[in-house]
Amino acid sequence: MTDNNDDGLAPAILYVGRLRYDAGTRCLYYQPDMSGPEKAPVWPKGTEPVVRDGKHGVRVPSLGELLEGTWFNTGAGRGLASAPSKEARTCIPKGGTIAFSDDFHYGR
Repeated sequence: MTDNNDDGLAPAILYVGRLRYDAGTRCLYYQPDMSGPEKAPVWPKGTEPVVRDGKHGVRVPSLGELLEGTWFNTGAGRGLASAPSKEARTCIPKGGTIAFSDDFHYGR
C-alpha cells in the first residue's frame, strides 16, 4: 500500500522496527522494536516492491532498498488517506496499518 497524500505534515512519532514477509499471504508486515502489534505498512508515494537474493522488501525513493529483517527507523503517525484496495485489505492484521513518512534511516 502506498500513501498518495502529499500534505507535507511532519511525522508525529519516530518508529523503530523491521519488516517481516509472510509467504502464505505474500504480505510484508512491520514489526516494532519494543512492543506492540504487528502492522501493515503504508509506504510513501513512489515506493515499489522488490525481491533481492530471496528477500522481499520495497524500494523507498528517499532510502533505496529496505528488505525483510533489516532494522530501520522512520516517522509515522497518521492513517490511510483513502481506502486500500481489496487485495491490500487482505494484508491488514488486527494491529491495523501504519503510514510511514519518507524520512527513513537504517538501524535502530
